[in-house]
Parts: sequence; C-alpha cells; structure tokens
Amino acid sequence: MSRESSITVAVRIRPFTSSELGELYVPRNNGDMILHTNNENNLTQSANRLLQRQGIRKILNAVDDRMLIFDPADTNPLVLMEQNAFPNGFNSNRNKETRKSSIGYHSSRIREHRFVFDKLFDEDSTQEQVYECTTQPLLESVIDGFNSTIFAYGATGCGKTHTISGTPDSPGIIFLAMRQLFDRIEEMKDSYHVDVTLSYLEIYNETIKDLLDPSIESRKLMLREDSNKKISVANLSTRVPRSVEDVMDMIVTGNNNRTVSPTEANLTSSRSHAVLQVNVTKKPRTSQLSEEHTIATLSIIDLAGSERASATKNKGARLHEGANINKSLLALGNCINALCDPRKRNHVPYRDSKLTRLLKFSLGGNCKTFMIVCVSPSSRHYDETLNTLKYADRAKEIKTKLIRNQQNLSRHVGSYLKLITEQKNEIEELRNRENKMIELGIQKLTRKREICQEKLFDAIDELKKSVKKAHGQMVQKAYILAKRKLMILQKVQIEQFISSFSERFGTSHDMSEIDMFVPGFNQLLVLSTQLVDKLTNHIRELEDQYVKPTELDFIIKDSSRAILRTLANLESWTEYDTELYENFVANLKESIERSILFESSLLFDQSLQKLTSFKFIHENLLRTLAILLDISSENQQALDNVGDSLKEIVVCCKDSFKSLLDD
Repeated sequence: MSRESSITVAVRIRPFTSSELGELYVPRNNGDMILHTNNENNLTQSANRLLQRQGIRKILNAVDDRMLIFDPADTNPLVLMEQNAFPNGFNSNRNKETRKSSIGYHSSRIREHRFVFDKLFDEDSTQEQVYECTTQPLLESVIDGFNSTIFAYGATGCGKTHTISGTPDSPGIIFLAMRQLFDRIEEMKDSYHVDVTLSYLEIYNETIKDLLDPSIESRKLMLREDSNKKISVANLSTRVPRSVEDVMDMIVTGNNNRTVSPTEANLTSSRSHAVLQVNVTKKPRTSQLSEEHTIATLSIIDLAGSERASATKNKGARLHEGANINKSLLALGNCINALCDPRKRNHVPYRDSKLTRLLKFSLGGNCKTFMIVCVSPSSRHYDETLNTLKYADRAKEIKTKLIRNQQNLSRHVGSYLKLITEQKNEIEELRNRENKMIELGIQKLTRKREICQEKLFDAIDELKKSVKKAHGQMVQKAYILAKRKLMILQKVQIEQFISSFSERFGTSHDMSEIDMFVPGFNQLLVLSTQLVDKLTNHIRELEDQYVKPTELDFIIKDSSRAILRTLANLESWTEYDTELYENFVANLKESIERSILFESSLLFDQSLQKLTSFKFIHENLLRTLAILLDISSENQQALDNVGDSLKEIVVCCKDSFKSLLDD
C-alpha cells in the first residue's frame, strides 16, 4: 500500500560570525528605521557604505517558526534613501507609527519577499532542535521500512556541514540519528533482529570516491539501476557497525578522506557532495514459515556549497571544482523544476549529473525526503540567499510516493523439523508475551494518537502566538474602520445640510439676496460641496487600505496551510483531525474580524467625544433664513441683530470647512 507525501523543507539561518558582527549595521531604537554603526556615522554615509559593500546588514527576519521575510523594508537602505529623496510619497509624520506596523508600507518599487516553509530555525536554534524537527521523525519511518533522505543545501559557508556532521561539542544530525537508531535497536531486541550496514561516498568533479576505502579506484564505482529502478553504486564498500561509537569512527575516517580546500568564502570549504547511506533490515525474532522482512535506507547528504567565482575568488583547480559543483547543483535545480510541473509532462533530467541520478529515488520515488536549507543573514550574500530561498520554495511542491519495503521469505520443507523444535521452545515465551504485545500495540497506537493531538494543539498555539504578535495589524485595521465611519458621518451630515438648503431655497435660487443679507453664505455652500468630494475620496482610499493583505492574512492563509501539510504527514493523522484544525482556523479568522470590529467601535465612540473640528449647521438655520427673507423691513433693528448673529455662524463654519479641506 502506498501513499503520497511532499518533500518537507526547513530553513536554518546561521548566526553572524565575529568578523561580520564588527561590520554589522543595526537599526536605531527611536523608531525611525535609521541605520547606524558603532561609530554613529551620519545617515548618508551609512547608506552609501552599505550600498558600496563596506558594511553589512541583516536581510532575514524570522516572523515565526515558519514564515521568513527576506530583505525587510525596515533594514533596507534603499527604502530609507527613497523616503528622504521623495518625502511626499509617504504618509505624514503623525501617521508614522501606523505606517511602521503595516506590511508593505514602503514603495512598491522596492519589494520584500515572504516565504513560508514547513519549519524555520533562527540563529539561536540548537543542533538538537534541528534534529528533533527534521531527522527524528524520519528515523521511525526507516525502522518501519520506508526509505528516507535528508540533505543540506545552501551557499558556501552557511553551515551545511556543521548541521550534518557538527563538532564534538555540538554533534550534528549523523551522530544524533545513529545514537537514537541503536537505542531503538536495543528496545526492539526481544521482538526483532535488526541489521545495520552503511556506506559513505563523495562525488568530486563528477567522480565517485569511496570515503571508507579510498583504495578502490573511482572507475570501478559505477552507478547501476536495478529492475525496480533503484540506483546503487557498484563495488562500493560497506561496513557493519555494532554501536554508535563504531559509526562515528567510520564517519571521522570518511571525513578525513573527503576533499576540503580553503576558499575566500570558507577556510574549510567542502569541495564535494558527501552521501552517507545507512541500510536497516528488520526481521521478526520468532521463526515462521513465511517471514516478513523490512528493508529501508536512510540517506544523509551534505551537498557542496553553491558559489560564485566572484565571491570565492577561486582560481585554477578551485575554479574548476566550483564549476563542477555548480553544474551538479544546476542539474538538481532542473530536476526540481521538472518535478514541480503540475502537468507532469516534463522529462526529469536525472542523467544530467551523477548527483541527480543518485538522488532520483529521494526526489521523485519511494522516499520520505527532508530538505534543510542553510542560509546566511548577511547582506554580503544577498543574491545567494535569495536564490537559495527560491530554490527551496519550489522544492516544497515535489510529491513522492511512499511504499513500505518488505519481503516475504518462505522456508524449505527440509527445515520444518527444526522449525517445529524452535517453535516449541518459543511457545511458552509467546504465551507470556502475548498480553504484553497486545498492550504494547495499544499503547503504541494510543501514543501515536496522542502525538497527533499534541502536534495539533501545538500548531494551534503557534498560530495563536503568531496572531498575538500581529496585534498591531488588528489595531491598525480597527483604526481604519473607525476613521472611515467618522468620515461617512461627516459626509452624511454635510450632504444633509446641502439637501436641506436646496429643499428650502431651491437649487436655482438667486443667492445674491442671501449673500447680501449674510455675506459668505454662497461660498459656504461651495466649500461644503468640495468637502463632500474630498471625504468621498478619503473613504475610498481607506477602503483600499483595509483590504490590502497584511501579516495577519499571511498567517491565516499561508502559515496555516503549511502547518496542515506538515500535520497531514503524521502516521495516525485522520480526516477528523483535518476538519478539527480547519474549523479552528475558520474560528480564529472570525475571532480576528470580531476583534477588529469591536476595537473600531471603541475608537469611533472615543473619537465622537473628542470631535470638535466644527459644528454642522442645523436645519433651523435654513428655516430662519427663509423666514427672515420674508420679514418686512419695518422691524429693521431686529432684522439687523439676527443678521449679525448669522454672519458670525457663517464665518465660523467657513473657517472650519477650509480647515478640513486643507487637512
């Protein structure tokens, strides 16, 4: 039985080196997004030095454990220079705080990139955290008979070899995986026999080299494809470790034989692709007429770093090595592009390099695959980091077909008597173990369901935390709604004033008589009409700003989908769990909308109490004007007194309307 799975992609951001920290620019804390050095140089010098690569800045921002922003606007010197050069293109200073909290507030000509991956590790992540989220789930699959691959990809000097091999003080994925594998073998020894073999090779300049036995000539190490279309290396030596210490001794021996050379980008740059293959065979301890064996391979791959000759300043042999490295990585990229084609019509060019032929099963075959992308946060590696992230983003779309690798072995008739004797010796043990095995099976199933529930609740908590971090976006949307409602209220009241005047005096009424009695009244009507038009435009702008995608939309849409895709790969995940998760996301979205509406109502009520810009003319004023125009001139003194009061009201309204039009 088979099921479809996706390549899981995680990104690990390496920390700044000590030399990079000495050249690092950091934002000021005054909120103006100004970059400065430790020497407090002025803004122009800082921006120019950044553009001339005399200093570096941080270009990666981890929003949460899945979303990554590349080249965020608040650390981009080009955005800062554009603000200073074109200040009228941005909002006024009094809206600066609102603008800072908005996603994409900067000019659209300078665009930041957002990526959502299955997992994101920031600079403070430990080797254990990386292992637990990437390789540990794969190890259980290998023991159950599913092929698994984990490989590290990235530019030179971004931490691939550190992630895979590590150091004695901070061991990498290989050591942690082998330690857990032998622990599991010890736990299963009463029920299963588990055999482990491993091989270790490198691909250097399109030539395969046996790292455990360098005496084997490379020309004898040929790639072969069997009837099941599985790729293997002929004549490659294998070892049988008995403990995790044996494995580490073999790995150290292999790493000493690996091709490593200093470059401008990395003093210990790996010049080859290293592939460690751990073969695990599991069979029942109890003899049977027909035995089921599971055979699976865990491949741990440390790819050579992609590099540009201008960045590494390589020459001669190093330049030739870099060309071959880039050639094989380009072939890998072409395979990923072909596999991502939804029409599935493209020919996948696995034969373009030996690396892609060896990875054929990992990319598009019967394998669970985890890709760890190592990137640098330094602007000095701007192009390499962006290309690497785009590369990884495409790889998420690759689908693999998982099939459990099992074989049924039947015994010969001549061995039946021996089999009967063996089974008699085991009957008593089986009877005593039966209840225990049933209990263990129930516990295992229960534990798997508990893990699913724990992962589900953890994912829900992560979404809630991400939404909480984006609370500023909710406040901003509430502010936009409240402001729009206030403007609509002002617009309606002004339109009522104009409508009431037209109803009393008519649209074609000669205004000279009213202007003669109350000078400026005609101009008041003109200003009212202009104010209605301006309020209409402002309301439309606020509506466009409200529907513009923000960080909240990315969390609810992209992050939630990435989380669900990861959860769906859990072994005991069910459709009920999917429905439960989707209902939570829908309720969370509805809760956010309700919170925004509630906050906007509070802001609107508070604004009404403080709204003293101007007072609208009551309909009684118009009625009074109509009556006064019909009054006989005999009561001239009373008429003059009322006229003076009306003049003061009109002057006050004109000043208020002009003030609103100027804002």
